[in-house]
Amino acid sequence: MIRPRVAVIAAAGFGGRMMPVTKSISKEMLPVGNRPIVDYAVENAVKAGVEKIIFITREDDDQLRSFYSKPKQALVDGLASIGKTNIIPDIEYLHTLAEFVFVDQPHDGRYGTGLLPVIAQQALESEELFWLLAGDNAAFRPDGRELELLLQTLNEHDMHSAIACTEVPLQNVGRYGVIEYQDSNDHKIFNRIVEKPAPDQAPSNLINISSYLFHADIIDICKTIEITDNEYLLTDAFEEYSKRHPMLTWPITGSFIDVGNPKAFAEANQLVINTIRG
Repeated sequence: MIRPRVAVIAAAGFGGRMMPVTKSISKEMLPVGNRPIVDYAVENAVKAGVEKIIFITREDDDQLRSFYSKPKQALVDGLASIGKTNIIPDIEYLHTLAEFVFVDQPHDGRYGTGLLPVIAQQALESEELFWLLAGDNAAFRPDGRELELLLQTLNEHDMHSAIACTEVPLQNVGRYGVIEYQDSNDHKIFNRIVEKPAPDQAPSNLINISSYLFHADIIDICKTIEITDNEYLLTDAFEEYSKRHPMLTWPITGSFIDVGNPKAFAEANQLVINTIRG
């Protein structure tokens, strides 16, 4: 039975489509409800048994460090002084959720998701399996159990690698990386990703949401990736990786939320707020 104890969360982007607000607020810290978007990814990871979270960050960004650290006593005292003691537990527990490690993305002229496992390698130490998650989107369930359910399915089928996905209308697949899979009894096995296909050429309507469970082999495979359009793309490692480690294709059971553009940001907030009201 597998139970990965480490998650790597990508949090080094500039949030270009959300400028100018992301000039001073990290994209991963944009609020959805009363929590930053990244906290939904953290919650999913922790409820799946993760004990250590490695953030890949920009060296000039201390917002994540501040959020997942012990609150300053002045803040706690200030809340108490105005009768808001009920709020204090909501901020005091954050730094206890996991061991948080922050790794700066190097400024060496290279860019892309294919570098993430390599950058995290030292912090991963000898971990055989790890989650790799995006910091600016998440699978939202009110109970935060999306990755826990994914893990249960992996264990049922004696697998240890996965790619999460969500359905979109077929007419919208041209915006995304679309997953081709094969059915295997009651689950789906990853074949490949087709980037931005025309609807009549799409292998499915399941799109990649950049949430994965990997064996550590992905690190060495990523070191062999060649640059594509000025980026090192993680998906370029999938052909070789999936030959070694079959990947479960997991359509999420919750709702996909992200803050990548103003429309998605507004929709994510509306969905979460409606859930809270309900």
